[in-house]
Amino acid sequence: MDERQLYLQLNAAQALLASDKVSTLSLYLHNTAAAEAGAPWVEQQLTDLGWAQALEVTPWQKLAFFYQKVKDLYD
Repeated sequence: MDERQLYLQLNAAQALLASDKVSTLSLYLHNTAAAEAGAPWVEQQLTDLGWAQALEVTPWQKLAFFYQKVKDLYD
């Protein structure tokens, strides 16, 4: 399923995959500039829920190495 996205409820995805696990949870924002600024807020929410050690928050800019390099060429 690399390079593909499917939007559905978590319980439906788990039933489809015959698993109760979650390997990746993506949060999509309308304003991409808010992603990096919003990461600390998400981390705080996870801490408040007691999930911080089990999950990692990574803004998309840190995952998009190729995008950043091409963008830097034109800036």
